[in-house]
Amino acid sequence: MLLHTCNTTYYPLHGSEGQGSWFFAAIQYQEGTITLAKFGGNYHLALFNVTADSATYVGADTKVDLIDVEDNAINIELNIVDLHALGSKLENITLTDDESVQDTQAQKTAYQNTLIKILRKNYTVIS
Repeated sequence: MLLHTCNTTYYPLHGSEGQGSWFFAAIQYQEGTITLAKFGGNYHLALFNVTADSATYVGADTKVDLIDVEDNAINIELNIVDLHALGSKLENITLTDDESVQDTQAQKTAYQNTLIKILRKNYTVIS
C-alpha cells in the first residue's frame, strides 16, 4: 500500500498493475497528474469525490475507468448532460445536500441511465 499526501491528509492508494484500478480521491488525481504521467505500462484509475463540473475533465483521461461524483443537487442538474455523456465511467452520484435533483419528464427519459446512479434515488420530475 502506498501513501500520498495532499494538504497534510494521507490517503491510501489501492491496487497495482494488472490487479484492477487504483482508487484516488479527486484531489489526489488533480495534484498528482504530473507524477501519474511518469508511470509506464497499463494502469487504471477509479476516482471518488469528483465534482459534477470536473467529471468531464477527469473522464477524458483514458486511464480513468470509474468516477464517483459527489456534489449538490443544483450542480448535478446543471451538469446532467455531461454526466450522462460519461456513460459507463460514471459509477455513482452522491448528493451532498438534502435537496433533490429536479428534472422534466423529457430529461428523466433522456437521462434515465444517469439518474438511476443517484444514490438514495433523490430526484423529482417537474412539469
